[in-house]
Order: sequence, then C-alpha cells, then structure tokens
Amino acid sequence: MRRLRLLALVPLLAAVAITGACDHSSNSLAPEAPSQWSGSLFGGSASQSYTLLNQPLLGVLGDLKLSQLIGVDGGQISLLGATLIVPPGAVDSPTLFTLAVLPTGHVEVDLSATVQTLLGGLLGGSQQETFARPVSLTLSYARATNVTDPAKLTVVYAPGLLGYSDLEPIPSTVDVEHKTVTAQLPHFSRYLLASPN
Repeated sequence: MRRLRLLALVPLLAAVAITGACDHSSNSLAPEAPSQWSGSLFGGSASQSYTLLNQPLLGVLGDLKLSQLIGVDGGQISLLGATLIVPPGAVDSPTLFTLAVLPTGHVEVDLSATVQTLLGGLLGGSQQETFARPVSLTLSYARATNVTDPAKLTVVYAPGLLGYSDLEPIPSTVDVEHKTVTAQLPHFSRYLLASPN
C-alpha cells in the first residue's frame, strides 16, 4: 500500500520539477518573434543592427497572399496595411504581381512578379527581377507594438528565404500622419519595417 502511494506521488513531483524549471516571466501563450537582429547573426557582415517592428499575429496559418495581373498601364495591390504600387511603364507586358503578408509577428512582406507566357501562364513564367520604372512599397506601422521613434523607421531588404541576416536598408519616407513608410524597391524579395539600433 505504501508503495502505491509513492508511485502516485511520482507524476506530481515530476510536474512540480518541470513547472519550477519554466520561466513564468511572460503570461502570453503565443510565441514571441525575435525583434533585434544583427546583420552578422548568421555569418553575414552587415555593419548595423536593426530592431524589427513587431505586430500581433492575425491567427491565420500560412501566408496571406494577393495576386494581380498588372500591365503597361500600371496598377496597385493592397493587403493588410501593405501596398505595392506599379507605375505606368514599369513593365512592358502583363505581369502577375504577388504580395504576401508573412505571419512572422513582424511587419513583413514577400513580393514576386512573374511574366506570363503567351499561353497565359499555363506553361509557367519567368521571374521579373527589375523594372523599367521603380515600384513602390508602402508598409503600415499602425499595428506595430514597438515603435519608439517613427522618424527613424526604414524598409529593410531581407535576402534569402528565412532568417534576418544581412538586412539592407532601403531609402524610405515616413508618413507619420498615416503611420506608413514607403520605399522604391530595387528588386523583389522579402521586406520588413525596422528601426536602426
């Protein structure tokens, strides 16, 4: 009988040991995304580090994407505080532009442009890397939770598919009234809002 009581205490003692080892400094159940990254974190050689703007996750699994076929007359795509503006003459043929808002906990988007084939893209297309006229990206920081000085905000380019190494600032214009930051993009990839440290 005594042995059964001791066996009953084992799970309780294990639970106490595990609970005692946990950090209770945060009451949030949602994972927190890292907010400060140095360009050299993953072996890069950037000379400046940035604080990435955090924003609440939307509770949607996966990327939120919007695609639109834009031709020589230009056009724009807007999704969840991100707007891509393609001016007239930026492309010389119909191009499928895709804007994806990434669910990372940061103000982050991924952009792509695909030139459609003669058969309407049935055989695929080729990625558009540069444009005849610069395209603009406007990102809102209205939902951001860690903005200390809006005047210092900048759009940064994040090379690669994952991670935040080698962040490159893009010349940006801050609109404090509308809580947005706009940059003319040299190419398409992942872009985030950040503040230099």
